[in-house]
Amino acid sequence: MKLVYTGSKKPVTIGDVIQTFRGDWVAVISIREPHDPNSTGRVGLRFLSEGYDDLLYPSEIHAEWTGRVDQ
Repeated sequence: MKLVYTGSKKPVTIGDVIQTFRGDWVAVISIREPHDPNSTGRVGLRFLSEGYDDLLYPSEIHAEWTGRVDQ
């Protein structure tokens, strides 16, 4: 299973600096795989202008899991 950006299908990697769907610039600091079939997993993000970290859904950064076998 791999987390990829929805449009390009490129893998999401720690250290990527991207824009959320709300327009905030963030750096990817962690990736948590889904823990059960109903989970979407989480992405740890550092909000660059505000200076705080948060765990958000992958869709916040236009990302999705590929190769899931639990659904």
